[in-house]
Amino acid sequence: MGDVVPLIPERVELPPRPAPRGFARPFPWPWLAPLLLPAAALGGAAALARWLDAPPGDAVTRWLWAATGIGALLGAVAALALSRRALGRAAWLAWAAVAPWAVANAVPPAVSAVGSAIEVGCRVGGRPVCSLDEFGRRCRAAARGDARALLGAPAQVLCAAGGCTERFLFRQPLAPDAICSVVVGERSALLITGESAAGRR
Repeated sequence: MGDVVPLIPERVELPPRPAPRGFARPFPWPWLAPLLLPAAALGGAAALARWLDAPPGDAVTRWLWAATGIGALLGAVAALALSRRALGRAAWLAWAAVAPWAVANAVPPAVSAVGSAIEVGCRVGGRPVCSLDEFGRRCRAAARGDARALLGAPAQVLCAAGGCTERFLFRQPLAPDAICSVVVGERSALLITGESAAGRR
């Protein structure tokens, strides 16, 4: 008899497995960590201020110093995890200490620029009132003149036996809305801003 050829080979060569799709690339921590670091430091300082009884003094400066300390701790962790060189680790620690102050000083000009752009868009859209200061001036003038001509259409009209009260609303994208409450026929107007206005809506 001749040689017997096995039907099943002893070793089977499989094709290479394709690379997984989706999360094959590593997460870009070196690029996102510098942005997340100041946000985490400022958020941690805010949480710490809520947890502890705040002593009297400048709350903003105290908050920034607390954020600096928290940022230094987070920066040390990021330096050990993301950098292998001494210069890179020193840069992480320096950025962690400076970032809360840099972000805090950059926010007011950014908010002012956004507010100015929103006001320009409001003027182009033809709205009667485009700033809180202007809304306050017109609200005070509404007690002596035509409120609807000064403030536009009221958001709410409340009428009772003694007369009617018209409420005009000024919406602010970066702050609580303001309300001008005008008592028709009594030459009286009340401007409500901040949290009290949010509670009356």
